[in-house]
Amino acid sequence: MTSTWWRKNLTSPAGICGHRGTPVHAPENTLAGFIRAGELGATSIEFDVRPTRDGVFVVHHDPSTADGTVICETDQRDLDPAIPTLAAVAQTCPHLGFDIELKTDETGLEPDVYAAQALQHIESCCADRADEVLITSFDHTVLNAVASGPFATGLLFWQHISAAQAIERAVKDGHDAIVPWIPLLSAQVVNDARAVGLAVLTWTVNTVEHVQAAIAADVDVIIGDDPALLCETVRSRS
Repeated sequence: MTSTWWRKNLTSPAGICGHRGTPVHAPENTLAGFIRAGELGATSIEFDVRPTRDGVFVVHHDPSTADGTVICETDQRDLDPAIPTLAAVAQTCPHLGFDIELKTDETGLEPDVYAAQALQHIESCCADRADEVLITSFDHTVLNAVASGPFATGLLFWQHISAAQAIERAVKDGHDAIVPWIPLLSAQVVNDARAVGLAVLTWTVNTVEHVQAAIAADVDVIIGDDPALLCETVRSRS
């Protein structure tokens, strides 16, 4: 996998990734939010995808919409038009890197079936920019299944495993990055990950203090709700 937005040059500042776009400035996981994140300085965007009943991967964090519509039980055409498809994001934001988080809860699919559908759909939307896609998930079974595809993969984790366990799993299962929750981040974690060839992205970084901690740890990418805050803090430390 070619080094790209998720693996910085060691002499460059951390990359900026808009978490679900930029919820501070626009509705999360929307095309408007992704466009605004880029305008505010993000070079990549993180967003959640899950399948509809008819197998279209749409961008939405929760299994159900605000009005109670269950996404996996609904055809894409019957969802709120404000919920974008992955294809629409790829068409709208070709200049941004993608951190595509696979949401697997309440989909009704077995891990291998989900992984196959996800890979097929992502390939159909992003085949011409595979080096600009990082697939991440808390569901490590599904993540392992998609790791054999053409896209880089990053192991998301928070308090359920330690950083050392995450690094060990990422290496064993052939992933390209680890993605720790910011309270679990340290310079030692970054050093240990880089020693075995892993990039490090951290989330969700929404305060100046946490941005500074991520910079001090020398992470590759900082993921947060306000790219403007991230960019300003990174610039002030450069």
